[in-house]
Amino acid sequence: MPLTCFQSAKVIRTSKEAFSQIPQIEDKGGDMLLLPVESEELMVVIQTFLRALSARGDEAADETIKSLVEAFGPLQMKGIDSSMLAENAELRRKYFETVETLTSQEVHALSGRKSQNTAEAASRWTRDGKIFAVKHGREVRIPAFQFDGNQPRPEIAAILAALPEYQHTGWPAAFWFASGHGYLGCAPQEALEDQGRVDEIIEAAKRTGRVVG
Repeated sequence: MPLTCFQSAKVIRTSKEAFSQIPQIEDKGGDMLLLPVESEELMVVIQTFLRALSARGDEAADETIKSLVEAFGPLQMKGIDSSMLAENAELRRKYFETVETLTSQEVHALSGRKSQNTAEAASRWTRDGKIFAVKHGREVRIPAFQFDGNQPRPEIAAILAALPEYQHTGWPAAFWFASGHGYLGCAPQEALEDQGRVDEIIEAAKRTGRVVG
């Protein structure tokens, strides 16, 4: 059975015999995902779809991988586990079920700004490190707990600044706030319900990603 290899939405076709060459290919850059494709027509469909996917972002990639796993069975992978990708997509789905989020338009209305650009407030506050946002397909969603009235809570900026750089924004920040933290005894966003714990949360952020002796 021929194999389709796709890497960053680049697709090549190879044979089972060429599987032994995969480690050398992998060494030249990135993880490689493999799935069986029996027809030339399906090969063309996957190639076209993955090229379109390349501009869609992480959320779309997660959903596509999940669909491919369901359609073809578990992917054969080099350097990455398909179950981990599926789990990540499921965690994002559950996040939206348990955490209230706002659209950019809702944040714009909340801010009271009169500009025609309804993405301005969320974009500016995110860029300035005052809040974080996550992608949901093509849509930007902003967790609502970051606001007090019509403005970002000032402690959010301090907490984000204390986190390791890779967790300042996006899903890494979202999962950090929503996950239990040993130092706090609960999730940081739960601790934020008590204004007196802000300094603790900042310290927890500083401890993230480093060994504290």
